Amino acid sequence: MTTSLPKPAPVIFLVAPVLPGPINVENQLDGKVHRLAGLPCSGLASMAATIATGVWPESHGVVARIQPHPDRLGYEVVRPDRAIGSTVWSRAVDSGRHVGLCNWPHESMKAGCDGEGRLDWIDPEAVLGLSGEVEGVLPPASFSPAEMRPALLESMRGTETDTVFAGLELLADRGPDLLVGWLPEVAADSGPQDEWMEQLRRRLGNAASMDATLLVLELPPAGDSIFQQVRGGSAPRLRVIGPRTPSVRGRPRLDRICDLLCDMLECGDAEPRAAAAARVGGPGRLDAAEVPAQSRLSSFDLKQFEQTRSREIGASLTARGRHADAEAWLVSALENQHGMIDAPVVGLLFASFFRRHGDEAARRMLTSVGDRFPRPINAALLALLDGGSDDLRTSGHLVALGGLGPFVMQTLLIEFLRRGVLPRSVFRAR
Repeated sequence: MTTSLPKPAPVIFLVAPVLPGPINVENQLDGKVHRLAGLPCSGLASMAATIATGVWPESHGVVARIQPHPDRLGYEVVRPDRAIGSTVWSRAVDSGRHVGLCNWPHESMKAGCDGEGRLDWIDPEAVLGLSGEVEGVLPPASFSPAEMRPALLESMRGTETDTVFAGLELLADRGPDLLVGWLPEVAADSGPQDEWMEQLRRRLGNAASMDATLLVLELPPAGDSIFQQVRGGSAPRLRVIGPRTPSVRGRPRLDRICDLLCDMLECGDAEPRAAAAARVGGPGRLDAAEVPAQSRLSSFDLKQFEQTRSREIGASLTARGRHADAEAWLVSALENQHGMIDAPVVGLLFASFFRRHGDEAARRMLTSVGDRFPRPINAALLALLDGGSDDLRTSGHLVALGGLGPFVMQTLLIEFLRRGVLPRSVFRAR
């Protein structure tokens, strides 16, 4: 049974892309800046799923923008709550709160909440339709409630950034307890948006008759794969402007944001009540949607997706120090859909075996891939096992390891630096 709680002061949570570089605290709104722990994520949708659900990819399963439909015959936009059943907005709605959601990168089940709250939303499809070459296109179910349509069409401003700004302003005027928005990446090119953010904060405060608090999660750009990123990932920052002070201790990770917002909304222990996804489909669904045969999911494509997901989740677990859990995912990703050994995955497994099982286990793992593994990389790893090499750089071993990508190379160097096999000067040189 859902119990309606007294309304807390409203909160705005925005995710804003920022250009890389140190934070400039001058010329910014007054407020506190919290530095978050940097961890690599598998692209925008995966990062958004972790923020929204409070769990990592091994639980929500999101590593790309699309995923196989439950009938395994076609694709759909990713929906992490198929796996875990809740997001920050579903928890808030089930606690009787009113939530506004604009331009969030992944899909979520928005119907089925039986709490006393409500959810208003503007999806990326509506934003693109309003700001695209053919303006004024609002796909079905891309926004709610229906009475927002005239205001959305009237608020068209040309660019994607301006359209998102207009959508957030429209949702703010409806006085939600929580307003959530994801600013487009192109917004970073136009510089800080502090003046507009302060206007949005005051706008929501006026609509709700209570002073609003603004939380801005600033995210530096990241690659679409963990393997393309540095081991430490991009370090986000959380700016807090307004009367309320969230409980932030130390340097939290992105998975802390969901609970932090629920604490500010005083959601209590409300259970998520999002309806389970209907497991229906089959060829008839694709025929009705006129999806051509060449666009349907083949067993080859499915294996590709599963291998990609396993390697990304294994790397994510490695980045968080959960090496034992990572091994199972990495082993399943060892061979791709072409029957070829995935060299970066071997690199991560080698580092994990060396750490957890010792030199001989790592050597046996290398032997098991045999001549299906690039010889220069194999020679470099064997040289590290044999205690390093005085001519490590001149022999080309470090160049060979560089072919595994920055994440894997740094993982290997850190592991052998920890064991004293490599001098610190080698690591600093990278």
